[in-house]
Amino acid sequence: MKNCFKYGWFFFVLVLFCSCADEKFTTDGNKQLSFSATALSFDTIFASVPSPTKTFKVYNRNKKALKISSIELEKGANSYFRMNVDGTIPPPENYVQDVILKANDSLYIFVEVTVEEQNSNVLTFIEDAVVFTTNGQQQKVSLTAHSQDVVVLNKKVIANDTTFTSEKPYLIYDYLKIAKGKKLTLEAGAKLYFHQDADLIIDGNFVAEGTYEKPILLRGDRLDRINDTAETPYAYLPGQWGSVYLNWENGNHVMKNVSIIGATNGILISGTSSIRPKLNVENTTIHSCLQHGIYSQNSDITITNTEISNCGTTCLNVLGGNTTAVHCTFANYYEWGSTTEISAVLISNHKTNGNWDNLMPVYSSVFQNCIIAGNQKKALVLKQDTISNSSSVFNIYFDHCYIKSPEIKGSDFKNNIFSSVSSTDEKIFKNTSISDIKTTGYYDFTLHSSSAACDKANSKVSELYDTDKNNYNRFADGKPDIGAYEYH
Repeated sequence: MKNCFKYGWFFFVLVLFCSCADEKFTTDGNKQLSFSATALSFDTIFASVPSPTKTFKVYNRNKKALKISSIELEKGANSYFRMNVDGTIPPPENYVQDVILKANDSLYIFVEVTVEEQNSNVLTFIEDAVVFTTNGQQQKVSLTAHSQDVVVLNKKVIANDTTFTSEKPYLIYDYLKIAKGKKLTLEAGAKLYFHQDADLIIDGNFVAEGTYEKPILLRGDRLDRINDTAETPYAYLPGQWGSVYLNWENGNHVMKNVSIIGATNGILISGTSSIRPKLNVENTTIHSCLQHGIYSQNSDITITNTEISNCGTTCLNVLGGNTTAVHCTFANYYEWGSTTEISAVLISNHKTNGNWDNLMPVYSSVFQNCIIAGNQKKALVLKQDTISNSSSVFNIYFDHCYIKSPEIKGSDFKNNIFSSVSSTDEKIFKNTSISDIKTTGYYDFTLHSSSAACDKANSKVSELYDTDKNNYNRFADGKPDIGAYEYH
């Protein structure tokens, strides 16, 4: 769209005038323009970074042509906004004269905004208007935006222990890399925005400890909506940015009260069979990833009071190591592509490379009071090595879980609720779709009032996690619920 701002305006005006020179236009002050919108509001934009382009149409619904004496930005050359009239940019004064619009015809106005640094840690409100003067009468389309100062990091390598504060957001281009053995700490309330394909690469330790009141946010830098009709935020579009890589075998990583949204992979963590990194995830949301929510290879991970939802391959992929998940919701109702090859949780003790299998022992994989659901026939997939004469370890245990799968029998499964293959789980969560966002809102994986997960948790386990992800007491009604959220 920015190419529209490269052309000179004189040719545009000349063409319009010549094409309409012989057409009579009305001078009646009551004959005015119509607009597809009377106001354009830009979502929060980052200072010094051009906004996405917004558009509105100008209509002449009269039986005769109208001569628009001027189209201008109210603040003229001092405006932060830029306009484009039907594909052509005006001069720096943001002022166009004598535009003739044929009867029952229309033209487009394109608008962008770039705001300079404000030296402020709070949002700055910006406003202007596109002013149309026709037959001596003025009409306006208002323009508003909120600007946020931001710390820009481009291919940044950090060689020392570093803390990111909550004073200003961080905007990351290409990658942010923490050197081996060093630690990146995110302060409560910190916000990291990633440009397209940008990655967070941790070759040391990663500690992100937010609070319920001040969560930590990792997401893409598109703050606008996919389109004005659907009103779907870009945040809910998978693959808006890259991945979080936890690469150090000796890493001891912590994520508490963190939201990771719209990534390619939420977290990729990998070690070896003998040296396994550790990851503790609490009260966290990982949502709308193009591939995996968490991909854990030969790692030791603990996940509690956490929602991992709507990922294009798996919400949680465990390949060897040790895994503990308590009071988690793994909900995969992915709507951005095929769901035939995806699952909510996949556990495997081998990785196939060509014609051979690399064995990765699953020393322990324990799930208690968890929901594993989705729009697949089997939300839980278990892949145990079947190589002859193999003694590879595959230790799993599921207790008081709701699992979308045909019933799985055995001593490894106790007191679980299995949904049938034909079940759609419509009554498990409040809202599993974004198809009608104006009516139903965004995805909502809190429990439906008639959910089969209500009052079915193991109370003794819940006593260790008596507050749910939304800070509600699990025992307020006497009986705790399965999953990350307590129904209330």
